[in-house]
Amino acid sequence: MNTSSNRLELSGMKVSVVGLARTGQAVVEFLLQQGARVIGTDSRPFEDMPSSVRGLAEKGAVLELGGHKLETFTRADLIVVSPGVPPTLEPLLQARRRDVPVTGELELASRFLDIPLVAVTGSNGKTTTTSLLGEIFRAAGKKVFVGGNIGAPLIGFVSSGEQADLAVVEVSSFQLETAETFRPEVGLLLNVTPDHLDRHADFDEYIRLKARVFKRQGPGQTAVVNADDPVVDGLTVKAKRLPFSRKTRPRDGACVEGGRLAL
Repeated sequence: MNTSSNRLELSGMKVSVVGLARTGQAVVEFLLQQGARVIGTDSRPFEDMPSSVRGLAEKGAVLELGGHKLETFTRADLIVVSPGVPPTLEPLLQARRRDVPVTGELELASRFLDIPLVAVTGSNGKTTTTSLLGEIFRAAGKKVFVGGNIGAPLIGFVSSGEQADLAVVEVSSFQLETAETFRPEVGLLLNVTPDHLDRHADFDEYIRLKARVFKRQGPGQTAVVNADDPVVDGLTVKAKRLPFSRKTRPRDGACVEGGRLAL
């Protein structure tokens, strides 16, 4: 949960949104709602875009399709990149050299979220765990938003004005690339195995990005870690650490005993 001091004043800002798939479209909608001057840019040509993208122009966004103009990046007050956009994109690199702030949907949404956030990441099992947590909270009588990388973007929930007791989101390494102040009340890292190495420099960078789910947490937050995964178990966290294991009985954690889940 973030305080209002963490929010960005977007009204009047010139913001470029890079990538106009579902997440990018939701970001554009939110920024327009906040009074920003928005340019949405995508390498795909106009004829390949869904009608929902074309409709953004009717709402006030400027669309730049079929390629990227350098000035769209270097003259922006803020750039918001979609998860599928690689950080090595040349206009992005040039914008960063000129100290243009670059952020992502997850970071942006978390700055405007005023309910507790549970973030689930890992190489495998993210979607199943996120969905299961959503059902557990609903069964406990909680109104919960479930989304993120699993489906509906978190920024869409923020801009909708809907009410919920908490949000449970699946988080990818791509989203964590641009996470700076992102601080979930509960972070879960399920496992880390080599993945997306076509995007990330090497396995060490991939581990570092996954660990960012815990980076801004403090003693008031909770880090749920897989004690059976040596990479995850070896991470240092500042939050309250709650391990889980299928092989051992961790202290202050969860395990399997006699075919049952036990705390």
